[in-house]
Amino acid sequence: MSWQQGKVSCARSGALAFLALMTLGHDGTPWLVDTPPTDIDVQRGVHDLLSSSETAAEVTSRLTDWIRACADDPSAYMQLRDQLLPALRGHNMFEAGWRFMSGLRGISTTVEGVSVADDFYNHLVDSRVRTVFPLEENLV
Repeated sequence: MSWQQGKVSCARSGALAFLALMTLGHDGTPWLVDTPPTDIDVQRGVHDLLSSSETAAEVTSRLTDWIRACADDPSAYMQLRDQLLPALRGHNMFEAGWRFMSGLRGISTTVEGVSVADDFYNHLVDSRVRTVFPLEENLV
């Protein structure tokens, strides 16, 4: 869609439109992830919103709502997690990733018995740097 092309004239309105699409559906599921329109790049949209200081807090809140809505369904949770991980990786995502994992604190555990925050941490942070950036010390 033209609003997602990232042009300066439509970047802000595109961000607002994407945030509006991120609300939960009437049944509590994140419909944008469940059945995303083929012409919307959800991963790019999430990445762009997380990397912007203007939208990072609001998108983190929406993503936390998505995770909370899916946490009790292992299949839905893993599908959502696997779709969000690429958006949380890459340039300018360190601070956004920590903020997101902090927002996940208190959400129930996965089927593996790990908290949702720990699960994302284990998938996002390379095991070689976990001693440098331990989850517990960074999430206050």
